[in-house]
Amino acid sequence: MSHIKYLINRKWQINKLNVALEWRSKKNLIGRFGGGWNWNVGVQWGSRDLILNLLVFMIRMSWGK
Repeated sequence: MSHIKYLINRKWQINKLNVALEWRSKKNLIGRFGGGWNWNVGVQWGSRDLILNLLVFMIRMSWGK
């Protein structure tokens, strides 16, 4: 199992909202976003999740029940 190297890996909980900020090092074997990708811009959402990929880091927000 490879170890993921982070520059920033922070998590917060505000009531039912969970927020995570992940900024992976570009030295990871599988890249910052997996599959060798080091750059990614976009938005993904589901019924309880929102993921913002902003070039080199990711913000993930999840709402609890």
